[in-house]
Amino acid sequence: MIYKGNVLIEWNKNGEKTQDEVKVANEITWILNKYFADETNRRVRILYPRGEVKEVDNWFTVPKKFPIPLKSADGTWRYTSSLRTDKGFTEHHKYVKHGDILTEKDIEFIWFLKNRSVLLGKKVFIEDLEGEAAKEVNQMALDADIKFMLMSDRSPISKNEKLIRDIAEIFGIPKVSEKKFNQLKIDIYDAIVEGEEMNDRFVNYNTFDKLASGEEKRKAAFVARRAISDGHVKYRATDRSWWIASGNELIEKLITIDKGDVGDREEKFINAVIDDPNTKSRVFDLMGEQEVITLENLRELSRNVLQNKYKDFTGEFINKKKEEIIEELCKHYKIDYVSPT
Repeated sequence: MIYKGNVLIEWNKNGEKTQDEVKVANEITWILNKYFADETNRRVRILYPRGEVKEVDNWFTVPKKFPIPLKSADGTWRYTSSLRTDKGFTEHHKYVKHGDILTEKDIEFIWFLKNRSVLLGKKVFIEDLEGEAAKEVNQMALDADIKFMLMSDRSPISKNEKLIRDIAEIFGIPKVSEKKFNQLKIDIYDAIVEGEEMNDRFVNYNTFDKLASGEEKRKAAFVARRAISDGHVKYRATDRSWWIASGNELIEKLITIDKGDVGDREEKFINAVIDDPNTKSRVFDLMGEQEVITLENLRELSRNVLQNKYKDFTGEFINKKKEEIIEELCKHYKIDYVSPT
């Protein structure tokens, strides 16, 4: 039975239910679908790591019993197998052992473990064979995808050595120029697998897929990585910012990194060059790289970036409205200018 305070929660009654009873009923329905539907094992197995049975000198340890408090952390919710009496509740703990099996008749206790117990996920766990299997299947599928893209003769990129070398450079793999083609494939594979295991926010399969499938994004990332390695952009720790640099002099701020992302500052810079038109435009100009310029592209840029582009062309500062600067730049890029409607 489930109580909130001293009130019995009749979650399975017919007729109108309270808000709490509806909430509990929905949570129990979820548990029933996950653990007791037709295609499941129709059971819940308790795991208590400190109570695992172990072999000691050819003898197995006796499973220990552990008490599960039957009140929630705030004392509001409670599980009990018997009705509350005038003297209060008679049960305060339920003892479990590692490997204990709970069935559908234990559904209210399972609900309490899943939703209100202070120990679940800390000392006591519920076995999830399907969840673990799903993780393994997903990992196997991901591994197959990586191997296919890098190794298979049918892959659209596996024979493109320049592309593979560019991705290796972007991922920061050392000594790319000294390594053979297949060595780099293995290095990229290892880097992606490790990145997935470590939840790396940059060196992972999603980034690899983005770089492999988009020539424009890959070029932007490659140019960004080269700007870092050649010292044309530098990071200043005092303001957590990336700057255009000339020797030791910092000339123009590009982006500022959030405090929590300092450890991934190079990757954040590369992503900014990929995703932000202003940052990309300034870095491409800095590195002498050509990018596709259209009137629409120019209108995506900030006035400040447009002023810098104009100065790169003419050596002069232009103090005009944004649209007027765009019109002037169109002359340099030999783009037909059309006034905005």
